[in-house]
Amino acid sequence: MVTADLERDRIKSAVMKYRGLTLGEIVEKVSKELNVKDYEVAKVIYKMVEDGEIRLVNPNDGFLNFLFYHSIWFFLVLIIVFGTIISVFLNFLPLRYFFGLIFVMYLPGASLTELVYPKKEDLSQLGRLAMGIGLSLALDPIVGLFLNYVPGIFVNTSLISLTLLTLAFSIGALFRKYSNYRLLKEVEKVEK
Repeated sequence: MVTADLERDRIKSAVMKYRGLTLGEIVEKVSKELNVKDYEVAKVIYKMVEDGEIRLVNPNDGFLNFLFYHSIWFFLVLIIVFGTIISVFLNFLPLRYFFGLIFVMYLPGASLTELVYPKKEDLSQLGRLAMGIGLSLALDPIVGLFLNYVPGIFVNTSLISLTLLTLAFSIGALFRKYSNYRLLKEVEKVEK
C-alpha cells in the first residue's frame, strides 16, 4: 500500500509538471518518464479529476474550432455566394438560375434571421425557412431602392450589394452564435 501511494505521488507530481499538454501527451510522457504502464497513469489522472485536484479543459474551444465544427451553415452561405458570383460571370444560365434563385430569394433573409435568432431553440427550422424567404422578399426591394439613387440598378451593382449585405449579416450571425457558444461553455464549467 505504501509503495502504491508513493507511486501515485510520483505520478501526480509528474502530471503537474506537464500542464498545458493534451491528456494523451501527458499520459505518454509520464509513463515513459516513470517507466509505468500508461493505463496506471490514466487511472491516477482520472482519480485526480474525480477528487477535484485537477481540472481537464477542452483546448478546442476557440473561434476556429467553432468555425470548422459548429458553423457548417456559414460555409454553405460562402459556397452559394461565390457560386453565384462565378455563375454570373460565366453566364451559364442553368447554374445562374439555380444559384441566383437561392442567392436572391433566401440568403439575405436567412442570414438576417441567423443574426437576429442565433440560438437554435429560438426559432424552428420551418420558421427559419419562412423568415428567410420573407425577409429576403423585404430586403431585396430596399437594396434595389438604394441602388436606384446611388449608382443605378445593374447586374454587377445588385450582385455586389446583395453579396456585401449577406456576408455582413452572416459574419454578424457567426459572432453572435460564437458568443452564445462561449457563454454555454462557461455555464457548463460552472455547473461542473
